Amino acid sequence: MDPLSPIQPEEIILRRVPKQRGMSLDLKSVQPGAFTPNEHDTDGLSVHRAGIHTSKQVAQDFRGGKGTQPVWVAHLRASDILALGVTIQPNAVPESTDPPRPAQPGHALIPEMNAGNATSNQTEERKRLLAEAVFRVDGPFDPPPPKASPAPATG
Repeated sequence: MDPLSPIQPEEIILRRVPKQRGMSLDLKSVQPGAFTPNEHDTDGLSVHRAGIHTSKQVAQDFRGGKGTQPVWVAHLRASDILALGVTIQPNAVPESTDPPRPAQPGHALIPEMNAGNATSNQTEERKRLLAEAVFRVDGPFDPPPPKASPAPATG
């Protein structure tokens, strides 16, 4: 799959879900809070294409060192997301060293849900509908182990 190709309705879309923000008390279902844009989501809500990335990659590898709690990964059909009148734009992310993070060729954005409208009535309704559209949840995935610090130079 070409990471820059348009997202098709039959694709599966993945969203990382932290426990404190988006999982039900029984840890079996996703709550609307899982789709709340944060202050870094200025260009749109981050999601990933399942045809390019695994749940484990989304849960652990792409966290950029953030978080010490387990996370889950929600699966949605692109057609259900598109039915809300939003778009899903491919947005490949290059490898980063600060914070350390591998390339994310299957990263995508939902630009209509962003930091600027995170609390609007329309975004609140979309969050509710997205939570209802989740058909599978993988996890929990523990955070990746801390990277070992380089040994101090001896001399």
